[in-house]
Amino acid sequence: MEPFWRNHWGLQPNDYLDLFHPDSQWSNVAAHVNVFQLTEQYVLNAPDAELAAIFADLNRRHIAFALSSESLLATHDCGRAVEGYAGPNATMRTLNRVRQFGGTINTVVLDEPLNFGHVFRVEGNKTGCQLPIPEIARQAAATVAQIRSFFPDVRVGDLEPFAAWPKTESQWNHDLAEWFSAYQSASGQKLAFVIAEVIYPSPNWGRGLVEGAQIARKNGIPFGVIYNGTRQDATDAAWTADARSHYTVIETSLRLKPDIAFFSTWTQRPDHMLPESQDGTMTNLVLSYLQWHRVLR
Repeated sequence: MEPFWRNHWGLQPNDYLDLFHPDSQWSNVAAHVNVFQLTEQYVLNAPDAELAAIFADLNRRHIAFALSSESLLATHDCGRAVEGYAGPNATMRTLNRVRQFGGTINTVVLDEPLNFGHVFRVEGNKTGCQLPIPEIARQAAATVAQIRSFFPDVRVGDLEPFAAWPKTESQWNHDLAEWFSAYQSASGQKLAFVIAEVIYPSPNWGRGLVEGAQIARKNGIPFGVIYNGTRQDATDAAWTADARSHYTVIETSLRLKPDIAFFSTWTQRPDHMLPESQDGTMTNLVLSYLQWHRVLR
């Protein structure tokens, strides 16, 4: 969790920014990381020097930068404070800050436009717009066009929740296929990938994940999975142990080999990113995955 979000949720600062020092203790993991993602809100709100240091270190390590994009437009009536939506000028302000502080957007990850734009209704004071899928695709394509005006070679993918169907499983699968087609029609390009956020411990999450992968690949879209723990994990060690059990089940029991392994958290855990040699840290989780794959080979 980025410093902006830890502060937003009232959590103590951690060692996140220590990742971006030349002598940081994650050299083995860093050598195998292709892409590092930041959220749009963090890019907009991070102190200037902090953002510049992150981009400089990613450039030095030859790690590409991915932006998690809020691609839908919030209105007076809906979308305010809802994930996936932003104000009318947010994208341009984000792009200007990335360029100003030395970043280059290699990858865009659309932040759950199908889920929050089409499916999500109401939670507390948050109201979703429940837009038709073609309108979601139009808005997302317009946001991507803005991004390409700065970074023309950017690749664009999507992140959506799996095994958390507010409708029925079959309806979600239908919507997913329609969304893939609608985005291609609106933007002129297929999504470069889709990433699954698995909602544990939803019933039948494994079946939903496999079916989602089949739909993506049938449409020629590479499929990725987020490997993480759960909100119920009380310690960093428990969170990373849960994450290890998840990638083991997915890649062995379910026999689902993702095209992209994505490591992320939206909870307090793990509190520590470093060092990669210490059990319970985020970088140690990635290292354990790399070592596990070497054994499988």
